[in-house]
Amino acid sequence: MSNRFLDDEDEDFTPPEFHRNEDLDETGVSQVLAEQFVKYRLRFLLQLEAEVDSGHSLDEGEIEILSRIVKRAHNFNHLVHEFPEYEELVAKIINLVNQITDKALANARREE
Repeated sequence: MSNRFLDDEDEDFTPPEFHRNEDLDETGVSQVLAEQFVKYRLRFLLQLEAEVDSGHSLDEGEIEILSRIVKRAHNFNHLVHEFPEYEELVAKIINLVNQITDKALANARREE
């Protein structure tokens, strides 16, 4: 399946494990995570939100990408434990995905 929002490397992504005893540049980690999310995920989520707000339902490719975004957000649980400042960001991502899927489901029911 070809999708402009989905990278091949996305399939096997596992976030790195960080430990407080390692010498980390926490600001750098934060910046990279935020940039990656904005560059690759937020744009897609906001576009999808606009589409479901205008009455569209989700196709299989969009559902697949949403499931990968949620899986990735859950994979960051250990990172949230180590860096609690990410808790709100991860919660907002999951909340946005839930809003999108709820609206899309309502739209699909109206189409039936």
